[in-house]
Amino acid sequence: MMSLPKVVGVLRAKTPELALEMARASIRGGLQALEITCTVPNAEQVIQTLVAEQNTCQIGAGTVLTAMQAKAMLQSGASFLVSPHFGLHVHAMTREAGMTYIPGVHTHRNHQCHKRWLRNRQNFPDYKSWWSSLFI
Repeated sequence: MMSLPKVVGVLRAKTPELALEMARASIRGGLQALEITCTVPNAEQVIQTLVAEQNTCQIGAGTVLTAMQAKAMLQSGASFLVSPHFGLHVHAMTREAGMTYIPGVHTHRNHQCHKRWLRNRQNFPDYKSWWSSLFI
């Protein structure tokens, strides 16, 4: 598995053209890793284009929710996948491909469960716990 820089840009756009324009500007600005979310229309084509155009920035896919999306992103040339939750099938696919997978964890319990066998995680706040903690 590759290692990612400490900063990964996350790109969301309403059109593929805008996504490409923003990604190219980010890469020119020196960004070394960029996540194209699956919410971008035709995200696979955007990733494929960016991977073909340059080799200075690691291009990954984000908001990967299903194994089908993961497969499409792998085929497009994404070098890492990010998900807002832990997906067992997505994890299996990325592990088999030797690719970095960064699932989201929402609670301390999620974090502890995944800590043993996942090197990378992104922490999302558990809004219910956070909100209720304000009143304790």
